[in-house]
Amino acid sequence: MRPLLALVLVLASCSVDPNSNVGGLSTPVPPSPNGSARSDIERDLKLELKRVSQEPLDHERDPRIEVWLANTSATRSYPVVLANDGSEMGWREPHAFFRVELLRPSGAWEPAPPPGGLRCGMYDADWAKDVVTVEPGKRVKMPWMPYGAGELGDATKVRIVAHYAYGDHARDKSKLVPSLHAIPAYALTSSPLELDVAHPYGLELRLKGPLPSASGAALGPAVDVVVENRSSLPRPVGTPETGAQLWLEVVSADDSHAPRPLFTATAPTYASTDRLPAGAKTFVVTPRTSTDVGWSLPASRIQKVRAIWRVWDADGDENPNQRRVESPWVLVR
Repeated sequence: MRPLLALVLVLASCSVDPNSNVGGLSTPVPPSPNGSARSDIERDLKLELKRVSQEPLDHERDPRIEVWLANTSATRSYPVVLANDGSEMGWREPHAFFRVELLRPSGAWEPAPPPGGLRCGMYDADWAKDVVTVEPGKRVKMPWMPYGAGELGDATKVRIVAHYAYGDHARDKSKLVPSLHAIPAYALTSSPLELDVAHPYGLELRLKGPLPSASGAALGPAVDVVVENRSSLPRPVGTPETGAQLWLEVVSADDSHAPRPLFTATAPTYASTDRLPAGAKTFVVTPRTSTDVGWSLPASRIQKVRAIWRVWDADGDENPNQRRVESPWVLVR
């Protein structure tokens, strides 16, 4: 099941962060007796996007974005709720999330497809403990703002906008901490951040024979999968036996929903120290590559198939990042 779990892109870890408050903030205090108008809050509080990497964005690559909430007022402090597990789904205060758009080669911007995978129902419901006061001229980092977007495809740029909305879960004032009693619902939007998209890999699928029908079967007689380094630098590379992940997606005659994934058996290393030189190509299906235990062909005739390859980059980071590339769809005749 390890390759199947690896495919699932989990936008949140479903864990509760008991230390969501960050240092340098004062203890929450009530606002002035006159309360706060929504227009004042939305004028004084600003969302800021900061990127801590200059690398172009790639498939499933963490863009390394930080979101800060700044109080631009010269005189007034504001109590705010920091984002935590569940905020990205709107299940608690605040609703804090990203809107992502993709620029296609045609010049048109379009919403990014949603990421695949599942999100468990557990979250940090106790948002009252995440209330802090941001003093005049100070700023606080959002400790929980998971980024996620589906396949980038042929996009050349990504446009990211952060959103922060307070109030949906704060309608019953009797259940609020005192510092929030005079705070109305409000919404903040950051300026857009545009990132170039890199396509460092190409992937080609070549069909040679019928796909195996059982788990544990050799995949080599059925397909060749070739990965190409299209960048100007050496890039991580691997086979299923050296820790990269490879699977096929098939669409059959009676498929009305998502394509069916067919996984190969993958060694549980999930990091690669091998490098593919710039401009080079290599096969990622070897004589040892076999179908995984969950391999099962659809009952109806397969109409088209594509390969998807993912490699984890052991680049010295505490959490190795990953890269992914999809081949074009190949029609099955």
